[in-house]
Amino acid sequence: MDELIDTIVQKTGLPRDKAEDAAKTTINWLKERLPSSVSGQIDGVLVGSKAAEIAGKVESAIGR
Repeated sequence: MDELIDTIVQKTGLPRDKAEDAAKTTINWLKERLPSSVSGQIDGVLVGSKAAEIAGKVESAIGR
């Protein structure tokens, strides 16, 4: 989700907290209107990107 928030900040000039609110509002709006199978995929993308970010930080910390 950080990548989405960063993109919103870069493209709109919004402060990070407002960009985060915008991202959460948009994601929730989509999840309410899309079939549950698609909503689950949205969650998977958001969790997957966060997991990749954490893995990268761990690898950096251990010197890989």
